[in-house]
Amino acid sequence: MISVQDLILNKANRKLNDRTPAAERLRNLTRIIQLDTGGDRINFILDHGLLSPAGGELKPDIVLIISEGDIRSILEKSLDPMEAYSQGRLKVKSSLMDKLLMAELLS
Repeated sequence: MISVQDLILNKANRKLNDRTPAAERLRNLTRIIQLDTGGDRINFILDHGLLSPAGGELKPDIVLIISEGDIRSILEKSLDPMEAYSQGRLKVKSSLMDKLLMAELLS
């Protein structure tokens, strides 16, 4: 089974390579993103249109709190990220602008 980290990297980087206005906005940002699945915390860096694993103790700009099963469901498109957010299954700690950017990246 493919890891959650690899699923996120594959989906996000495909989306960042699209020629859409949303992808263009995301390509101009640098953010530290942390995924907290309740047991594991995985850090990523979004920099100049590429999402990469980030090691070390970095202060995240965005924290996504979600179970591994739910993030898999979002990435496999069997769970809508906005639905997960409204049901409290996905929590996002960030500025409002970054929450909107994450919605674009996960949708």
